[in-house]
Amino acid sequence: MADNSHWFDQLFATKSPHDRSIVTKARWKILREGIPWESIALTERCTSSWRCVAQVGTVESGAIKCVLESNPTLDRCEMVVLFPKSRRATVCVSSQIGCGVGCVFCATGTMGLKRNLSYVEILEQVYRARQLATLHNRHLRNVVFMGMGEPLHNAVAVTQAIESIVADSGFGVPQRCVTVSTSGSNSSMVGLARQFPSLRLAISLHAADPELRRRLMPRAPNDLKSLREAIVEINRLQSNHPVWLEVVQLAGINDSELHVEQLIDFCQGLHVEVNLIPYNPIDTDRQFTTASHLVHKRIATQLRTSGIPTTIRQSLGGTNQAACGQLVITLR
Repeated sequence: MADNSHWFDQLFATKSPHDRSIVTKARWKILREGIPWESIALTERCTSSWRCVAQVGTVESGAIKCVLESNPTLDRCEMVVLFPKSRRATVCVSSQIGCGVGCVFCATGTMGLKRNLSYVEILEQVYRARQLATLHNRHLRNVVFMGMGEPLHNAVAVTQAIESIVADSGFGVPQRCVTVSTSGSNSSMVGLARQFPSLRLAISLHAADPELRRRLMPRAPNDLKSLREAIVEINRLQSNHPVWLEVVQLAGINDSELHVEQLIDFCQGLHVEVNLIPYNPIDTDRQFTTASHLVHKRIATQLRTSGIPTTIRQSLGGTNQAACGQLVITLR
């Protein structure tokens, strides 16, 4: 596997071969155990991509959101560390500042796209999350690209970041514990599946009706026939696990019997699992509400009866605007 140690040298701006040797020796322990870089001997030369300017939430609430400010541009993004009822933690990383897909039910979509994050900026989010998890006696087990941005609109940096996340010389996270959530970019999805056979792919589908999906996701790829063909190829490359299809449940919009039948038809012949996601409120002019728990259960039962594995996602962080679809920064 390729050695991606050069990214770490960018985090630690060293000035001499001796310093670089110290960094190389310290590197594995720092990455794997989340040791604060401020605690090593290179403090005066230690640089980072971000400074944390705000932190909200607690382990007890299930999520801690960090507002990160870039050095030196002062751009901001958000990352979230999730703490389910176990000894583990999950980091939800951002790949862009803002997002160009424009999903009408997502706060990030209201920002538009400001810029892509570099792979170093992505990796440092994982580093900081591991440090935070360690502080609370948790093991950072999962990395999910479900924060701000469309990961496959920044595919080169995201791929580079994943290489270091899964490498033994990097964070050592198993591929199966890394998830990339995308609105759909067929060639990039297939490329990720080919390069990382155990990586988890989640497709933000939200509706199997092309017209409705276009209204909900104005700038997402909308050729569902091509999307199905891409999933078939991903299934061939990743035969051991399904592609996840994400559906935010919007009351009165995509939760009717017809919408469920369309979703069942879309899934036929595919190795997929449907994730039903409660809608998390955002502050926009257009107000949505989530489908009730009874509707979630009814849809899940219909899907499972049709042979489609289905889960109802537990939402964490809603009280701190840290849940799915709630990340947003006021651009300056």
